Amino acid sequence: MTIDRIPSLARVMVLGISRGVCGFGPGSVRVALGRDKSKALVFVAAMLAGMTVFELLELHRQVMTPRAA
Repeated sequence: MTIDRIPSLARVMVLGISRGVCGFGPGSVRVALGRDKSKALVFVAAMLAGMTVFELLELHRQVMTPRAA
């Protein structure tokens, strides 16, 4: 296994864990939101929070990585 595949595997593992814990995937959460399920709202809020943290960490990594001249 090459090192460039590790982030992809980590994303797949997190998605699998979230589906197992919450019972929602990206598509089924839309249906649940339409049926006014409070559990779906919690899932969407957690998903948005996770996306925000990821973007902030990526921004931090880009700022801290020295650029080649």
